[in-house]
Amino acid sequence: MNIQAQELNRTIQDINPALFEMLSERGKSIFFPKKGILGQSAEAKGTAINATIGSAIEDDNSPMRLKSISKNINLEASKVFPYAPSFGRPDIRARWREMILEKNPALSLHPSVYRL
Repeated sequence: MNIQAQELNRTIQDINPALFEMLSERGKSIFFPKKGILGQSAEAKGTAINATIGSAIEDDNSPMRLKSISKNINLEASKVFPYAPSFGRPDIRARWREMILEKNPALSLHPSVYRL
């Protein structure tokens, strides 16, 4: 368990033991990062699980999503529902570039296309 969660649990136990007993194991592991969301994002970068801003997961570690939407999408939830990185997914950006160049071959001569 994260050290910040452990510290918070000790504080809750000291102030209100009854409240602490009501928390689930998941509830006991949740905390607000001392360094804020940006610090948490930096800490989570490159880890197996990243539940930073804009992300929420189900108990089975799949992305949290509305059933009314997911039932109409026949793709893997982990590829569809999480937020993309701020610069987009590299695989989608590469395919997007290919499509642009297929439709507009003359753009391949323009230097700005290399940055897509």
